[in-house]
Amino acid sequence: MTGEVVLETHGLAKRFGDLQAVQDLNLQIRQGDVYGFLGPNGAGKTTSIRMILGLISPSAGTARIFGHDIRRQFRQAIRQVGAMVEGPAFYPYLTGRQNLQIYGRLSGGVEASRLQEVLEMVGLGRWGEAKVKGYSQGMRQRLGIAQALLHQPRLLILDEPTNGLDPQGMREIRGLVRRISQEEGTTIFLSSHLLGEMEMVCNR
Repeated sequence: MTGEVVLETHGLAKRFGDLQAVQDLNLQIRQGDVYGFLGPNGAGKTTSIRMILGLISPSAGTARIFGHDIRRQFRQAIRQVGAMVEGPAFYPYLTGRQNLQIYGRLSGGVEASRLQEVLEMVGLGRWGEAKVKGYSQGMRQRLGIAQALLHQPRLLILDEPTNGLDPQGMREIRGLVRRISQEEGTTIFLSSHLLGEMEMVCNR
């Protein structure tokens, strides 16, 4: 097995009271992977992702991104990561571009040219000036991916990106994930409960 280790967990676990939501999660993702994180709804995928991103603390175990411990070296670990967790949330009465601008400002600023670049990348180039309230579910998912790509992350984490989409929308997201991997060289961690979808897009 070759390539830099981008993300790894050892013994990662989370307990909520009497509920053991995640137990002993060990994984290793290498540069260039499109890595499928598969399990039925309620299996603990989102909880695992939230621990990996430092959004909640694990009950046990460790997560490291680019060699940095997410709890002890949060800023270094998260610097090159883009993520969409539990579905994207936007201001519906603002345009797609305005939503991206706000996120860009909150996360350190981004060039106007990059806004257009990510909109084009996800197939929303001509919809950037439309208000998000008029977007379909698939367009919202793609805008969420655009937001995650704003700062040109080396690791992209997508939590159920095809959730709630019709077959056409699922095909579009599948093609988008492949393009990001091939054209941007981005390592992708993709969670889903749909085995068939994962088989078509993931290499591991």
